[in-house]
Amino acid sequence: MLTIPLHNLSLESPGVVHLGDSKILPWHEAAEDVQGAILKTTTREWPFLLQTPSKENEQPRRTLDRVLTVFKLFKDSLVLSVSVFVNTKLVDFPPHYTHWLDADRGLPPFHLDKKEETEFARFWEEFLEINPANFAVYRFHLADYRSYSVDRFTDYVEPLEYLLAPDSGGGEIRYKFASRGVLILGRDKTANARRDLYERTQRCLRHAICNSAR
Repeated sequence: MLTIPLHNLSLESPGVVHLGDSKILPWHEAAEDVQGAILKTTTREWPFLLQTPSKENEQPRRTLDRVLTVFKLFKDSLVLSVSVFVNTKLVDFPPHYTHWLDADRGLPPFHLDKKEETEFARFWEEFLEINPANFAVYRFHLADYRSYSVDRFTDYVEPLEYLLAPDSGGGEIRYKFASRGVLILGRDKTANARRDLYERTQRCLRHAICNSAR
């Protein structure tokens, strides 16, 4: 069983949130030996912990990547972790997750109210098996851990390019990127809204290309 201390998660209900074979539990619900192992390495009590089964042939870091990506996909916010434990043994301490702990970043809490907890449990079951090695997933996951906003912006555009214009090597990438984006994101919108979306996606990619060329 993997235990992942979660930073900046806020839940409306104080109890355990069940996610199939995984669960989010408040600190006081964790076993004493798990609490002791965490306190030996982080010297603090974490408000919430996530416990999830170890996957066969998967490194704990990859499991952590999947877990944090699912949180980020569910809501436009971040849940952070700086360590992973197998039972009571610290097995990974990923340094790139600590950037948002800087005082000047101002990361807001990732809050789930009672209704959202039920929705998140269903979302978890559907998307937990997402492949963190997929290029789009990988860049999406790492974007917010970059030190500068220009790098984060580019990292978010790259997954969209990968998904919307995988044939961009053939040219006309801005047209392909924007037109396919509108087909997906604007299918329920008015003609004016789709036109605005088309123009904004073209500008988005243009800025990303310029930033990458610097």
